[in-house]
Amino acid sequence: MTLVRSLCTALSVLLIAAQPAAADTWRYLHNGSVMLVNDEGDRLTITYEEPRNGLAAVGVRKGTTLFTGTRYPGGEVDGMAFVFGGDCPPIDYYVTGTYRPGTALTLTGAAPVRKSPGCKITDNRWDIPAAKLVFT
Repeated sequence: MTLVRSLCTALSVLLIAAQPAAADTWRYLHNGSVMLVNDEGDRLTITYEEPRNGLAAVGVRKGTTLFTGTRYPGGEVDGMAFVFGGDCPPIDYYVTGTYRPGTALTLTGAAPVRKSPGCKITDNRWDIPAAKLVFT
């Protein structure tokens, strides 16, 4: 009976360990929008919870993804952020930063610049607002 109980306990521990980690979700502010930061193991996703006025015109709605990437040991993150504009589809670009749950988060990367009118990317720049995404 002791062997059976030990095996059952060991199996229970293995099954619990095999369960995916529960995601932690944090609310942040970003440029007047309320954002959800979903931290699930090594995956980090940032979506719009309450987009600020005017973003609907460029296709941003509740649940629209602004960033998806990987979180590494030590808190470093990298992945793809998205720029929204006019009738153009979202454009992704590479960003990096450091994430510690519950503290401010800044993601930086050379953001794409579109030719106006139209959707053609003409440059990637570090000196425009989309190159520095700040979440508080």
